This record gives sequence, C-alpha cells and structure tokens, in this order.
Amino acid sequence: ECDNDDRHVTEIMLPGNLLIGTIPSELSHLCKLLNLSLPFNRLTGTIPSELGQLSSLQRIKLAFNGLTGTIPLEFTQLSALRYLSLRYNQLSGTIASEFGQLSELLELWFDKNQLSGTIPSELGQLSALKYMYLFRNDLIGGIPSELSQLSSVEQLHLWSNPLHGTVPSELAQLSTLIQFDCFGCNLTGTIPSEFGQTPVLEEFQLDSNSLSGTVPSELGQSPSIKFLKFHSNQLTGTIPSELSQLSTLQELKLQVNEFTGTIPSELGQMSNLSYIALHTNQLTGTIPSELGQMASVEQFSLHTNQLTGTIPSELGQLSKLELLYLFNNQLNGKI
Repeated sequence: ECDNDDRHVTEIMLPGNLLIGTIPSELSHLCKLLNLSLPFNRLTGTIPSELGQLSSLQRIKLAFNGLTGTIPLEFTQLSALRYLSLRYNQLSGTIASEFGQLSELLELWFDKNQLSGTIPSELGQLSALKYMYLFRNDLIGGIPSELSQLSSVEQLHLWSNPLHGTVPSELAQLSTLIQFDCFGCNLTGTIPSEFGQTPVLEEFQLDSNSLSGTVPSELGQSPSIKFLKFHSNQLTGTIPSELSQLSTLQELKLQVNEFTGTIPSELGQMSNLSYIALHTNQLTGTIPSELGQMASVEQFSLHTNQLTGTIPSELGQLSKLELLYLFNNQLNGKI
C-alpha cells in the first residue's frame, strides 16, 4: 500500500502466502514504511538489522516462519513501534534490555523461540504494554519484580521457561492484569496472598512448579477469577472453604499436590464451576452431599485420595456431568 501524496510504500502485508527465502535487507529503503506483515510463511535466514533504520515503523509481524539468528538490537531504536511479533520461529540469543526503551509498544510476542538469558528488568518500563508473551523459550533467572511497573499490562505469559525463584508478590499490584500464566517454570516458594486483591485477574496459572505452603484463603476475595490452576506442585494444608466465594470461577485445578483434610462442603455453592480436579492428594473424610448443587460441573475428579463413606446420591443431580473419577479411594456402599 502506498500513501496518496508522494507514492511511498507504507504497508507490506503478505501473510499466509507460502513465501520462501530470506527477508530482503533492501526493505530498509522504504523510509515511510509503517507496517511490515509477513507471518505464516516459510521465510528463513536472519532478520535484517537494517530494518531498524525504518524510523516510522509501527508494526512488525514476522511470526510463524523459520527465522533464525538473534533479534536485531537495532529494533530497540524503533521509537514508534507499537506491535512486535516474532513468535514461533527459531530465534536465539538474549532479549536486549534496551527493549524497555520502546515507550509506545503495546504488544510484545517473542514466544516459542529459543531465546536464552534472563528476562530484563528494564521491560518493566514499558508503561503502554498490554500483552507480553515470552513463553516456551529457554529463559533463566527469576521473574523481575520490576514487571509490577507494567501499569497497562493485561496478559503476562511466561510459562514453560527454566526460570527459578519465587512469584513476586508485587505483581499482584497490576490493576489491569487479566491473565497471568507462569506454569512449568521451576518456581519455588509460596503463592502470594496479595493476588486476592488483583481486581480484574481472570486466569491465574502456576501449575507444574515446585510451589509449597498453602493456598491463601485471601484468594477467595478475588472478584474476577475464572481459571485457578495450581496443580502439580507441593502445596500442603487444607483446601480453603473461602474459594467457594469465587462466584465467577469456571475451573479449579488443585490435583497432584499434598492437600490434607476434608473437601469443603461450601464448594457446592459454586454455580459456574465446570471443571474441578482434586485428585492425587491426601484428602480424607466423606464426599459432601452439597457438591450435588454444582449445577454447571462437567468434569469432576476426586480419585487417588483417602476418601471414605458412600457416594452421595445427590451427585446424580449434576445434569451436565460428563466425567466423574472416584477410583483409588476407600469408598463403600452402592453406586
């Protein structure tokens, strides 16, 4: 696309055209280019550093190709850049701290590459950023507490990286955060209770780590949570009855931990819950009959615990139930 005044090319949009070969460095001659969109092709080779000379560039979309090499440091000079998508390539090297200088950046998509090194704390300076996707790389180190300065961020996806350290409690201060996914990251420590005050958080995933301690009862105060996934950790203690106050919750996954005690009967009050997994813990006592009030539940898993007593007939009232797993307990009576 060209502008109408002096016939300069302002947009190159060729997604999904089975393009092959490399990205020409000569594109850097298009001095008025605003949008470079070449995703879903078969492009290979490195990303030309000369593209960093395109001072007007606002959007770079090179996702879903076979690009290799490093992310050009020259991209950090693109002060007008609002959208940078390099996801699903084979890029390596580190994420330059200078990316924190891109004050106009709204979306950063570096996921599914082979990026290494740490997450730069300077990324916390991206005050306009809404989406940060860094998952499925080889990033190490801790989660920088400075990410709590991302005052506009809505989606923060760091999962499947060999990180370490704890979940910074400061991230709970992110008043615009809707999705926080950090599963499979070798995290240790406890779940910060402060996340019970994160106002619009809907998706909170910390599964497949090495988290210990209890599930904070304060999470029951969260006004917007829909997906709570803490499974495959080393969590202990009892399941907080306060979780029953999460009226918007749709999925509760606490399986494969070390929870003890009984199943809170209050969970039966959760009318929007469609998936509940409490299996492979050390839960005792009986199955509360009140769980037959979970009107929306479709999948319900309690297997591999130490539950006793009979199967409540009230579970037959679960009209949407598709899967019910109760094996490997000490239940008796008739079905």
